[in-house]
Amino acid sequence: MLDLPRAIVHILGLFAPLFSRPVYQNALQLFMGHILCKGRRTVADILRRLNLTKIQNYSKFHWVLSGAKWSALKGAQILFQQILKLASKDGEVFVAIDSTLERRRGTKLKGDLAPKFGPSLIRGSC
Repeated sequence: MLDLPRAIVHILGLFAPLFSRPVYQNALQLFMGHILCKGRRTVADILRRLNLTKIQNYSKFHWVLSGAKWSALKGAQILFQQILKLASKDGEVFVAIDSTLERRRGTKLKGDLAPKFGPSLIRGSC
């Protein structure tokens, strides 16, 4: 396995609670291979770049992305908390959200977005 700089290991270590230990080790290898790959970044290309083409159970790397039990929402929360820690040192945090985050249209909109973006999304002027 390739060695990563301490700073990257520290950042990736924040996401370790999302995974079981074996899945986390496989995710780290996929991360390293993703950095090393040029062009297409399929799991097979990543494994080729890491010289892992002869391993018996290559499906475990596909399983990290398709079947392992981990929450992208919890990962996003961890990332957002770290961004807030860095940004809050300056004293002010500004978060801009636009209507492109909302995939639903028209009457399906709920909450605060409905009066603001509902009619314009129906007309398609956003």
